Amino acid sequence: MGLRRRNRTIHKDRVYLGRLIKPHALSGEIKFNPFGCDPGMLENVSPLRLESPDREVEVEYVRGSDNAPIVKFRGVDNREESQKLSGALVWTSEAGLPALEEEAGYLGHCVYHLDGPECLVHLPDICSIKGLDCIQWVHGERNKPFIEWMDLLKEIQSRGVALWIPCTPEQIPIYHRELKPNLLFYECWASNRKEGEEVLRWLERNT
Repeated sequence: MGLRRRNRTIHKDRVYLGRLIKPHALSGEIKFNPFGCDPGMLENVSPLRLESPDREVEVEYVRGSDNAPIVKFRGVDNREESQKLSGALVWTSEAGLPALEEEAGYLGHCVYHLDGPECLVHLPDICSIKGLDCIQWVHGERNKPFIEWMDLLKEIQSRGVALWIPCTPEQIPIYHRELKPNLLFYECWASNRKEGEEVLRWLERNT
């Protein structure tokens, strides 16, 4: 069962973990863009599959930083083979959700980076992960502005999950009024120290 979105089928029973970007070096390694998960968890998720090309894979190892991880799959041993996987989505079935719960439990406090509207089919399952504190919603550059996703933000909070809100000082009163302040984490940049202190005083008075 799936949904059509931008000429791609988004399956409700799949949890998308990230996308393979391009080959790295000559040994079959490939760069990986995670959709909010710890890249190291790929070594423990089963089954792990790719979408376009559709195939099951097994991770040999993951290395590099969380922001720029590199993955090596068993049986993919040269640059030509890894090139064929470029652009593929990496997913697991809903049966893989316990691995996310295990990771959240180990961390104690965690934020899930929910990247793009195509991932919203998984929102109920993601919000149900035990130990998940907060969702960082990324709307995508080609979509409507972040502040216009208020209905989605309210839905996330209704499930008991906090929100990571990127905003300007002028937008804080809007989010504070429309959403539950006790379930908000603001990422806000002030132009100078004075403006930053004014924002903090406003929050103290209105929270």
